[in-house]
Amino acid sequence: MKTIIPLQSNLLQALRLFVSKDETRYVLNGVLLEVVSPSQFVLAATDGRSLFAVRIAEEEMVTDDPFEPFQVIMPIELLKKITGKARLFHVELDCSDDGSEMITLRDVRKEITYSQKAIVGDHPKWRQTCPTAPCGHPKYLTRYNAEFAQKFSKAAQILGVAEYQGITLRQVDTNGVMLVEAGVQWSGYDCVAILMPMGMKDKTNEALELSTPSWAIAPVLPTPEIVETPAVETPSA
Repeated sequence: MKTIIPLQSNLLQALRLFVSKDETRYVLNGVLLEVVSPSQFVLAATDGRSLFAVRIAEEEMVTDDPFEPFQVIMPIELLKKITGKARLFHVELDCSDDGSEMITLRDVRKEITYSQKAIVGDHPKWRQTCPTAPCGHPKYLTRYNAEFAQKFSKAAQILGVAEYQGITLRQVDTNGVMLVEAGVQWSGYDCVAILMPMGMKDKTNEALELSTPSWAIAPVLPTPEIVETPAVETPSA
């Protein structure tokens, strides 16, 4: 079976920012491509701390077999071949008789191709991470890694988000998951961006209270030293 899916290079460049560098988690070392229908694709990448997923519902795939939904993991080594400004790529998928899948990226304008086998394995069920309700508990304390938050800022710039002025983090559930927003709907792409916590304490924890050091509220001046003057005896008349 051979399938051809049109994708923009800047989208693949943004997604690869979220691919895990941990080689022991090999199924996370690539971008998941879900083909839901002949005209609807979902791409997702996560490193376990951040998640970026995109739905494309305007392009049309080409296949030489009757359609069936499927998914494939595109390895990061293949996606690193994509450089330069935004342009159209064709993702060509070939499934051999032994079940192995070969992925070819074809630069439509330059007529250059890059090929590599798909990653074998099951990608994590990333939708389970997506929050479904607001938090409602403003006193939850959560730790996040600033390095992961920077990825969203870089992704927004790669996608050319209009009037980009930085990202907005919005906590939406009691697991500390943050929805990430950037500019005008991520430059027209239908995206979900999530930042996951490194650690969390709930409301019942005694150490919950946030204690700002007093010196951060107002200068703390040194206490003047009090020097005791010895009493002088007055001679009696």
